[in-house]
Amino acid sequence: MTAPRRTPRTRAEQARTARTAPCGTVPGARTPRLGRPHDDRAPLPHRPLVRVRVADDLDLRTAPRLAERVLDLVRCGASVAVDTSAVAFVDCCGLAALERCVAEGRGEVSLEPVGVAVERLRHLVELSGRAVPSAG
Repeated sequence: MTAPRRTPRTRAEQARTARTAPCGTVPGARTPRLGRPHDDRAPLPHRPLVRVRVADDLDLRTAPRLAERVLDLVRCGASVAVDTSAVAFVDCCGLAALERCVAEGRGEVSLEPVGVAVERLRHLVELSGRAVPSAG
């Protein structure tokens, strides 16, 4: 006999539990319920817009986590606007993570507003002849 599942009691326990649920953390995001299999490339009529504000550094340590979170939001049915205006430092890993989000987000991820550090690195990369994601 298995023990009954305990529900979280404190707000801290609820927050920890919510972080582990991929779609449960997005306000208003729902998995589409259709009579036939859903084509995830087709745009949903009412996608909630989620703004993700990135602050401080976007580098080797933080970039993979950002890309994972943003793409999880898209998979859960949200459109995501990534605000990089508070980013103080960005390296090539951070720019690659933003590129990945825009490319894999299928039009549901936008960069708005683009911060000075990110814009500076985008400009340098464009000068080298490499394609970079646009602001929106």
